[in-house]
Amino acid sequence: MGSPANRLKPAGGKASPEKVLRQPLGVRLQVLALFLIFTTEIISGFYIFRPTPYLGFQTMDSARLVHFTAAYLLVAVFLFRLYYILATGYYSEVWFQIQDISAIPGMMLYYLFLAKTMPPCGKYNALQKLLYSSWMVFIAVQIITGFTVYAPARFQRLAALLGGLNHVRYLHFLTAVAIAASSSAHIYLATTQDWDKLAAMFTGYITRKKAQN
Repeated sequence: MGSPANRLKPAGGKASPEKVLRQPLGVRLQVLALFLIFTTEIISGFYIFRPTPYLGFQTMDSARLVHFTAAYLLVAVFLFRLYYILATGYYSEVWFQIQDISAIPGMMLYYLFLAKTMPPCGKYNALQKLLYSSWMVFIAVQIITGFTVYAPARFQRLAALLGGLNHVRYLHFLTAVAIAASSSAHIYLATTQDWDKLAAMFTGYITRKKAQN
């Protein structure tokens, strides 16, 4: 699946002056799975919150079935991603660190078209790493609050610790809103940086010249 050490591995494992591997297959599969799960969870979750036929469900039972099925898949993908980033060292590329704070103002100026050049950064810039790290926290909160709402009798102590079942529901809903909003921010960050790097999320590869920038 790949690691930071081989992310610039020549395409196909052979020497190539043109393309190198930027996004290993494991990363691309995780992104695809999370995109599908997030989309399913958000649509079905909003239907549960406020039923409307425009969201594609006819009954509350069908929406809940889809929502909780996606929740179990989210747990599986979350655990796999946690294992992946720790086992491969990928966390060093995607996890936001204290030293990244100083780079945020420059990155914001660049994304707001107030600066012509992007500040020096690694594979991911400070804002991207902040977003990816936040998602890991959001997913953990979604899992905890979601299962507490799903089985309140089993998680009574946890619900009480979080301020009661109503507070848990609000936290679950607000976290879903945060994921939806930050996903929009992610799309903006991805499409305003470099189209070749964005295309690498689908193909896996990027030109060697772009990879060195």
